[in-house]
Amino acid sequence: MQPDAGTLGDRPSEKSLRASVMRHIPFLAFLGGFGAYCSVLQFWFSSTLSQLFLVRIFFQVALAALVIATMRSALGVRTLGMFAPSIIALAFLATGLPLGLALLGVILLVVVLTRASLIRERIHEAHRIAILVTMVSVVISSIALAALEFQQHQLFFAVLFPVLISGWMGERYVERVNRVGWDEPSKELAWTLVAIVLSFMVMIQDSLVDFIMLNPVTWVLLVLLNWFLGTKIRFRLNERFRFAGIRQFELGDSPLMGDFESNVLTMTVRNREFVDKYNPPVLMARLGKDAAKSLLLPLGVPVARTYMVLKELSGMERFHEWLGQESSFAMKPAFGYGGEGILLVVGRDGSQFKTSFGPMEASQIEAHAFQILDGEFHGGRRDAVVLEELLVQDNRLKDIVPLGLADFRVICFLGFPVMAMMRIPTKRSGGKANIHLGAVAAGIRVSTGTIVHSVWGGLPQPEHPDSGAIILDRKIPLWDEILGVAAEAQRLTGLGFAGVDVVLDAKRGPVVMEVNRRPGLEVQNANAAGLLLRLRIIESTAKAELPLEERVRIVKELDVDNWRMPGGKPAPSEYSEEKVGVDEFFEEGPTGVKA
Repeated sequence: MQPDAGTLGDRPSEKSLRASVMRHIPFLAFLGGFGAYCSVLQFWFSSTLSQLFLVRIFFQVALAALVIATMRSALGVRTLGMFAPSIIALAFLATGLPLGLALLGVILLVVVLTRASLIRERIHEAHRIAILVTMVSVVISSIALAALEFQQHQLFFAVLFPVLISGWMGERYVERVNRVGWDEPSKELAWTLVAIVLSFMVMIQDSLVDFIMLNPVTWVLLVLLNWFLGTKIRFRLNERFRFAGIRQFELGDSPLMGDFESNVLTMTVRNREFVDKYNPPVLMARLGKDAAKSLLLPLGVPVARTYMVLKELSGMERFHEWLGQESSFAMKPAFGYGGEGILLVVGRDGSQFKTSFGPMEASQIEAHAFQILDGEFHGGRRDAVVLEELLVQDNRLKDIVPLGLADFRVICFLGFPVMAMMRIPTKRSGGKANIHLGAVAAGIRVSTGTIVHSVWGGLPQPEHPDSGAIILDRKIPLWDEILGVAAEAQRLTGLGFAGVDVVLDAKRGPVVMEVNRRPGLEVQNANAAGLLLRLRIIESTAKAELPLEERVRIVKELDVDNWRMPGGKPAPSEYSEEKVGVDEFFEEGPTGVKA
């Protein structure tokens, strides 16, 4: 019987039910103790609760935090700082909304202009933010002086604006603009303003705030409401738009129309049911780019050779000497994300280097290394500089990769390569294989190694936007080797769920570039197919570890059958003629019964 994608997980086994109950015991114990405490306050100390008016502000912040958390979990929006808008909204209680927004606008304008003037300066992040905090203090003091001089007492409330948070928000905004352009940071700034306004509107609901404050049993309800919203919302609103196509169609080689919403892997499900469940926290914390390569290299997995790793500023002198002898290499942040901060040096002409950022002097390359160490591409946290071998694109792909270096993102789960895409650089992406910067995302059918769908900027793109070369139906060379290298890289790192980036080098063949501990979800749009059903099918296997060849063979047969999707069109493949009998490797089908 063909399993229905909409019934995944409807019949959990008794064992999994027990495990689920055991998982909730710490939270239930906390909830019981907290509920007992709140009940004592409610029924035995009700007469003294009125004194809580002295700390009423904390309940206003708690309600604002609920609103902001809901915006993030239900709408999927990002702000500059998770709960910073609620702190700024507190200042609006004194100024009022119109004046508060005007004052905030002046403060942010000065901070952004100051930060923009520092872009080319090599200033340590702590001192850079200290400069911004100084400017915020000067602006607020100036507004207060003007209020006293011109008897505009309402303006004096500018002194209530949080100096540190205002400075940090300006730093964060300009830093993001410098790294990824205006679009995404400006959206974050706009949503930050929306969050401030909504937080303010909740805070001024006096009857609601007083009711929560004077009835401690509602404090438990606040905790439960946050728990419910944080665990039960599967689809964020922005994901309904982002994955609108694959919620209604399962394309593959030919479109299937239906309700495939339950097949889409969302960020919440990815984090809760795969990353948190299958990736040990200790590995999530320490498995950066260099650590992963150091682990894989002795195990025989082909990785890019590392020339040097700079972890402290004291290593810059050694880097300066090394730089004088090198003409080609790749410089990367050890803990960067989204391809940010990567500098490719492809050659040199005298003292000038040819790079992916254009011609650069040695001093400019050293300045970029300084930025990486300072955490410019790691959210302000200290980072390390990884200097490694520069890989060269395989000539068989040159026509569809006219510039830069394409890579293959293979989603691997429990040693099985379940979905893949090719990320093809463009002029818009600056020659980087980064989808968010403008690279083409081309979905690859696992069973055939053929590109079956491709998107660029969220829209179908059958040819390369710069060269016009046809991308669709392109067969990827050494496809089985790419799948095998990716699957083994995921398994050997100890991660259960990962996105492995593989490059097809002209000399060495498939080479692992990175093992991503929390892979993105755009691979689904690239393939015009959901990922969750595939993960559930693999998750249902209960047999001992299989050899790599068997794992790849199982995945290919499942892919030929469109992953048991009802009505799916089989892929043209060698597996269509002689089926491998995949069911013998699975004790259960994806619904918990023998398929």
